[in-house]
Amino acid sequence: MIVFYAAYLSLHKDKLREFRRGFVKPLVFLIPPIAILVGIQNHLSASILIIGVTGVMMLMAGSKLSHFLTAGIAAARSRAWDFIYISYTF
Repeated sequence: MIVFYAAYLSLHKDKLREFRRGFVKPLVFLIPPIAILVGIQNHLSASILIIGVTGVMMLMAGSKLSHFLTAGIAAARSRAWDFIYISYTF
């Protein structure tokens, strides 16, 4: 799978600076294998490793760091909202 992402990133290097085509699209390809590893095989460590390696490859291939920061902030805010909402509803 890492070889697939390396080939994909090298072929689409010119699109990596855009948010939708260069950041979201490669991550959408990452969701099904990670869901299989976590959901069916319960293999979280391999999933975290693949996500980390893919993130580093995307940065080295030319993705913007601001895209990663934006996605991280959005994920943290949604997770914080879940925590607040769940703690006050129960």
